[in-house]
Parts: sequence; C-alpha cells; structure tokens
Amino acid sequence: MGKIVKKLAISLFFCNIFVNAYGIAIADKGTAEAVIVIDKNADKPEQFAAEELANFLGKITGAQFEIVNEAVPAKNNIFVGPDATKIADTNFSTDGLGTDGIVIKTIGNNLILAGGKPRGTLYAVYTFLEDYAGCRWWTSTSSTIPSKPSLVIENLNIRYVPVFEYRDMYTSDTIDPNWSVRNKRVGLAPGAIYRDSAPLRGGCLNWWPTSHSFYTVLPPEKYFEQHPEWYSLINGKRTASPTDHASLCLTNREMRKQYAIDTIAETKKDPTASYACIGAPDDSGYPFLCQCADCAAIMTAPNPPSELLTQFTNEIAAVYAKEMPDIKVKMTAYHMYRKPPVISKPADNVIIKLCTIEKSCGVPISHERNFQFRDDMLGWLKIAKSVYIYDYGIDFDNQFCPHPNLRSLSADIKFYAENGIKGVFIEAGANPAAKSMGYEIEAIRSWVASKLMWNPSLNAHELIEDFANGYYGPAGKDVLGYIDVMHNAAKASGDWMRTTGTPIDAKFLSIETLDKAWSCLKAAEAAVKDDKVLLSRVQSLQLSVLYPFIVRWAELQDAAMCRGIKWPLDLSIQNVYNYFIKVAAENNINIGPKTQTELAKALNPASK
Repeated sequence: MGKIVKKLAISLFFCNIFVNAYGIAIADKGTAEAVIVIDKNADKPEQFAAEELANFLGKITGAQFEIVNEAVPAKNNIFVGPDATKIADTNFSTDGLGTDGIVIKTIGNNLILAGGKPRGTLYAVYTFLEDYAGCRWWTSTSSTIPSKPSLVIENLNIRYVPVFEYRDMYTSDTIDPNWSVRNKRVGLAPGAIYRDSAPLRGGCLNWWPTSHSFYTVLPPEKYFEQHPEWYSLINGKRTASPTDHASLCLTNREMRKQYAIDTIAETKKDPTASYACIGAPDDSGYPFLCQCADCAAIMTAPNPPSELLTQFTNEIAAVYAKEMPDIKVKMTAYHMYRKPPVISKPADNVIIKLCTIEKSCGVPISHERNFQFRDDMLGWLKIAKSVYIYDYGIDFDNQFCPHPNLRSLSADIKFYAENGIKGVFIEAGANPAAKSMGYEIEAIRSWVASKLMWNPSLNAHELIEDFANGYYGPAGKDVLGYIDVMHNAAKASGDWMRTTGTPIDAKFLSIETLDKAWSCLKAAEAAVKDDKVLLSRVQSLQLSVLYPFIVRWAELQDAAMCRGIKWPLDLSIQNVYNYFIKVAAENNINIGPKTQTELAKALNPASK
C-alpha cells in the first residue's frame, strides 16, 4: 500500500510539472478541469466573486464549475479569497494590498485569485476574466464574453495595488452596480443608487450629502428667519437667495456649532457614508462671498477665499475626528475656492476635492493653456495629506455636440497619478437616475477612463481601439476615423473647449470637419447595416454630428456652397430633425429641454 501511495505522489508531482510547463487547464472541450475553492467563512464579496467567476467561466467554456470549501486533489483548484488561498500558500498575506489590491498567481496546479478586503478579491477575479480570459464589459447592456471550450492559463504572478483609492464617474452606466464593480469603480455612483447591493460588491466610498453641502446641512427655509446672521452679508443685507449667489457666513461661531451638530447627525443616519462633504452652493462664485467684517478680514490679500473655507472645514473636521473618526471630510475646492490658502493647511482627516471646471478640455493639464489650474493643483498637493480630482468629461451646455477630449482626459489621468492625486471622479454624462442612454462618445469615454483610473500606465490609444472594435464591430475602423477627425480638428483649432459653453460654432466644428466626420459615420453605418444592434450604436453616435448641422443649418449650407463641398445630408432640415428624434427615441436617449429648444429654433428661425 505504501508503494502505491508513493507512486501516486510521484505521478501527481510529475503531473504538476506537466501542467506548469504548459499552463493550468481550466476547461477542456467544454468540461471543467478546475474547481473553485472558497473558505467556508468567506465574506459576501468573496462569495459573490466566486459566483461571478463560476458564471463567466461557464459562459466562456460551456462547462459547469463547482464552488467548494476544500481543495480537490484530482482537479486543478482556483482559490478565491485570502483565507482559501492559504490552503495553497500557508505564507500568503494581504499586507500592503489595502482594500483594493489584487494577487493573481499560479502555484503548482493551483490558481490564486485574492486581494485585500473588502474589494480586492472581486477585482482579482474581474482582472483575471478580463486580461486572461478575454471578457469585456463595455456598457451596462453590452459585453463581450468569448467562446473558449478549452481554456488553459499560463503561469502567472501578478500583485497590483491601484494608484487611486477612489475611482468613479457620473455616467448613464452608473445605474448598473454590476457594470461598476466589474470595471473596478468604487465611489458615489454604485452606493448612492444601489445602497442595498453595495455590501455584496465590496461596499463603496460614498459621500454625504453632496459636493455643495451648505444649504443641505443648514437649509435657509429652516434657519434663515431666526438666524439671518448665519448667511451671507451682501451689499449690506443678509441673504440666502440663490439669485444673490449667497452662501454661509463662515466666520459665525454659532453657525459653525449648528453645522457640526447637523452634519454629524445626518452622517450617522447613512451607514454607507465614507466621506462628509463641505462645499458652497453651486455657482455662489466670487465676488459674492460674505462681506461681513470678520469674513473680509480673513480674506485680505494675499489670502484667497480658500483660507476661510479651510479654517471652517478644519473646525468641522475636528468634530468628525472625535465623534466619527472613520469618516473623512471632503472640502470642495471649486471656483473661487480653487486656489490653495497661504496660511492654513487642511487637517489630516480632510480630503481636498479639487474641481477642474475652468480648465481647457481640448489639451492636457500639462499644456501651458492650463498652467493656472496645474499650479493650483500642485499647491494643494504641497499642503494637503490627500487630494482628489473632480473632473468633467463633457460640455454640459451642448451635450450632443462633439467634445473630443479622449486624448486629453487620458493624459490627465496619468498626470494625476504621477503627481500624487489619490482619487478621481469624472462627471461625464447623463443623469443615471433617469435611466437614459448617454450622449456623444460617453460609452467609450466611460470605459476608457475606468480602465485608466484602475491602471494609469495602460496605453490609452490601445484601449480606445479595443473599445471601438469590440463595441462597434466591423464599424470600429470608421468610428476610430471619426474620433481622429474630431480630435485632430480640435487640436488644430486652438479652441479652449469648455466644460460649459463651448460655442456651437467653435472653429473645430467647421463644415470641413463636420463633413469628414459625417463621412466616417456613414461608412460605419454601411459596415453594420445588417446588424440591428450595431447599427443602432452607430446611429446613436451620428446624433453628435447631426446636432450642430441642424442648429447651424443655413450657416453651414452657405459655408459648404462657398467652399465647394457637396452638402452631405438630406436637403430638408425637417427630415434630418425627424431622423434625429427617431434615433434618440429608439435608443432611449434623453434629449433634454435645452437641446429641444435649440432644435426648435433651428426648425423655426423666426422664433429666435
């Protein structure tokens, strides 16, 4: 009997050598060659990770994968989670992985997919499925899951910790928690909308209440009548009116006390909260700051307005440090608060959320055009323990218009990583609560940015190609042509390209550029004319070019005639408009009142 056991051990040993020489077989001709092993006491995210792995491996190979609590000697074993991994590697440790770091490693005939708690194991599974099995989750409704009845994995040894601890975007795909976690986004979006499902997906880094918290915490309708002194003094009058661009009187001691009481009380009601935000009402911009003597004294040159906001934030942060030490306080450095203070420094539990709203979107932050924002960012990094970026990915005033910022946005994410930024949020699309599809190139922008927020060292151009060819299929080549046309035109024009209010007649939106762009998208349409799904995706993209054509109809017709360019569209603006509305409706794209107004003006020039 002893000789048999010895021979069996030798056989298994040589079997492992064979497996390692050629990789680990996960499936062979539609039959599972591996089992998924999790610890019997695995937490919910690890259980969910194992279920996701079994589900997608099943779709890829056609095999059924068993989830067990003990290793199976006759099978290859996929250990999911740090506790299960210790069966294969007794010295395994998650030290240094933080909450999101991953380990993907082969040991003998075993594959380890593990990471830090609570999300690392999930991210290890998704990274494995994406990078080594070929899965792609393009949007919340579209994915590519390859068919590989036989799946063999090469020897692997990956240990990775993401540069950014906070990674999120505001897009139409945010509504789907699975898409968010599969693309390794952790932030406001999945938690705010799907709070109940967040623990299953490793939780989220959610903030309370909003970036513009002042009136949420101390609503004027509740406090102004009894305490007008808590609100801005503007032109000799206390006011809380939005029309006055009013805010709080940040030096008022009683207001500070009440603010601390109320914000702590509300934060305690939200078990998903990781941050408490402090920020002025939106667009309460300079010079409409409180003009009382105490506020004015603090903001005497060379002190910028952020000096006052930092002092206020530090006082509130001290209360959080005492009563809710796990909560970080986010200070919104926005508009007049963007320039860092000269005297004060943010407390250690304060995160500066620096907003990029004034930057030129057509060029990277490293470009000389953006030197003011770049200098402010570097200034905050010198005095703050942690700085996050709140970026913008579209033109909010012309959401249907081309906004060619893929190149600059990708470069900016890398720049943030290289300079010590610890979190990135990008507001870049439709309201996820509206459950509508996004505008323009939102889908590709969202996917590419998510990849770069997870790993800024990835090649942005290769990511863009990956998405275009995977999401648009045979039309991918021409979609890439469209992207290049728009980006090259924006670069050559020197246009500022704003997050709000890029002119509809900007230089880069010339008849020459729009004609070339439309030609690319018509070629893309022809390439997928027999595929209903791909055709709808291309036609949705066409709206970005049709919108400036419709709004500038007569002007662009004149320009085409003067420059000898054949008019590329139907000669009837009504027909083009009808097509625009039809495609938007068929693809659940919310046109919005402002866009509808501009389109109506174009149809009836006399109403302008």
